[in-house]
Formats: sequence, structure tokens, C-alpha cells
Amino acid sequence: MEQIYPDTGADETCLTIIEKQPHASTETPVYLVYLETYSHCDLTKTINRIVYLNSLFGFRKIVIDETGLGSGVVDVLKEHIEGGVLEGVTFSRKSKAEMFYNLKLMMQQGRLKIPNYLFNNNVNCKKMYYQFLSIQQEFSDGSELPKIYHEANAHDDTICSLALAIWPFRPAKMHKKSYAIAGSMKKY
Repeated sequence: MEQIYPDTGADETCLTIIEKQPHASTETPVYLVYLETYSHCDLTKTINRIVYLNSLFGFRKIVIDETGLGSGVVDVLKEHIEGGVLEGVTFSRKSKAEMFYNLKLMMQQGRLKIPNYLFNNNVNCKKMYYQFLSIQQEFSDGSELPKIYHEANAHDDTICSLALAIWPFRPAKMHKKSYAIAGSMKKY
């Protein structure tokens, strides 16, 4: 792929897998072990892909952005995946601020390990780093919560998916099992 960061304005689906070592303490880092993106929102493909990945990893938690198209994915997945591992998250100003704060905190503390894009030839990894550069926040409307958004003509799909994926590993709520997945589907 010649263009690392295409600006198509199209929908993008992002699946992110985070790993935590079994029986690790709350201070033990979690690792980004898998990142997959595709630029079309095919709900059937996404559902089948999550079911397949769950059969491989045996996720303890599956977190999905149910703000838009993801609500259909959550509903169908509840029929295929049992055990209460599925969690739908509706993006709001508050939830996004909390997730991004957690992402920032875990990165600053060295508790989130992501591949170095300079030594990793993965296009999605490079895309993620470019998307990090486009994230902005502003305080307006007298709100105590920042508005978090991306620059015009940019995307934040991989970053939102990463923030969702590490949500189960936030310091106040650590899990003992090792894997979590998050999916982010957006319609622009």
C-alpha cells in the first residue's frame, strides 16, 4: 500500500486486541497484539470476524462502540457469544473523555505497550500513529469535560478502538484473564 493514511472519508471498522499476562498485577503492562482495519462497514463480516477471533482467543471481554452501526453488531453477537463478555459502549462526551484519559494515563505510566511503527512494517500500526497526531481536545460551552475530536480530513478509528480495548484494563477495574477485543464502526 503506497499511501499510509488514506483520506477516503469512508466508513472504517477497526478490531483491536489487547493482552494481559494471566495472574499479572494491576501494574503489569498490557500489550497491543492485534490491529485490523477495513474500510467498509460490512456488519456480517464484522460479526463473523469477532466470533472467529473469540474462538481463537477466548476473550474475557468484548467491547464494542454501539453509538452507530455497532448497535446492530452488539445485538447479533449476543446470540452467538455467551457468558456476559459482551459490553456495548455508547460514545458521549463523558464516555469518550474518560476512555481517552485512561488511554493517556496508561501510556504515560508505561502500562500500555504498542509496537513501534519505525520497526514494524504493519500498515495499520503506522495508521494508528498518524491518527494519534490528529487527536485534539478543547474545552468549550462552560463544560468541565473536553470535546475530543480529530482534525478535519483525518480519522480516529484506530485510536477509539484502542481506547475501547484497554477500557477493561483501567486501574480501577482490572481483569484476571488475558485478552480483550474492541470494535469501532463509524459512519462519517
